[in-house]
Amino acid sequence: CLISAAPELLAAFPTIELVIVGGGTREAALRKIAEAMNARCGREAVHLTGPRTDVAQLLSLCTVFVGVSRSALEAMSEEKPVILAGNPAYGQGYLGILTPERFQEAQRSNFCCRGCPEVTPEALAQDVISLLRSTDKERSALGSFGRTQVMEHYSISRMTSDYLDAYDAL
Repeated sequence: CLISAAPELLAAFPTIELVIVGGGTREAALRKIAEAMNARCGREAVHLTGPRTDVAQLLSLCTVFVGVSRSALEAMSEEKPVILAGNPAYGQGYLGILTPERFQEAQRSNFCCRGCPEVTPEALAQDVISLLRSTDKERSALGSFGRTQVMEHYSISRMTSDYLDAYDAL
């Protein structure tokens, strides 16, 4: 979906770079789609990195993160604004920009957007453009909110405390 959104994103931000990190069974097919999109756009705007172990470094370079689950939590921990968009083949949907108002809904599905509508390139492009047109202060506030939530709900100390509470209850 992000690759399909490239023309609309490039129309709004001609120098935008889309970096897609990860591997999997669809990597070869996605690489072909990305190559076709890059040919259509006349430049390499879509980059597929394949599997990486230096994700934190890549996150430090991004302005906006698109994804779900643990990857979204990683981006939140790096104070990046997050757009929650998943793969319908895995029962994931689209929640859009993670805001304080949407946090509980995101949390209920473990940031996988189960039960949410299916993502479309148009909706994804609209949210990416919205975040990129927002001010640094607005994006920073969303990033800070995400980091605060990770530290409050998903830090090692929090998870350890939850496990100890569960053992005590048993």
